[in-house]
Amino acid sequence: MNFNLKTFLYYVHLIKLAQDLAKDQKSNFGDEIAYQSRIARKKKWNQLEDRRIREEIELQTYLNDLISKDKEYKLEAVRRSTKDCEKCLLLEREIENKSHQYISELTAMFNTLDLRRKVIFEKSVSKNELECYDHQ
Repeated sequence: MNFNLKTFLYYVHLIKLAQDLAKDQKSNFGDEIAYQSRIARKKKWNQLEDRRIREEIELQTYLNDLISKDKEYKLEAVRRSTKDCEKCLLLEREIENKSHQYISELTAMFNTLDLRRKVIFEKSVSKNELECYDHQ
């Protein structure tokens, strides 16, 4: 199912309301209401996380393209302005190395971000939510 965020928030609200009413009436529905609440929160979290990941991938792709275009622009400028072949080759290697360094740093930064996301997720998931994930 493809729900939007408002639908999830409304669904979570209704489940909490049902849980509160069940407590007030001292009715026992087992763990079903809490289970449904955990599922709704998990779906909302997954939807937000998927969107964040897509946006990060788009950003990384865009930045890599900018670095590549900048490299090509600089290489063309060096080729046009430098008459000496040896000097031109040295400058081209320097530009290539810098470009590779920038892409490596960018990739490392996004990998660190991804690793932090996993650590935060693991710390924020409670034991009950882990059980909910395991039973699906």
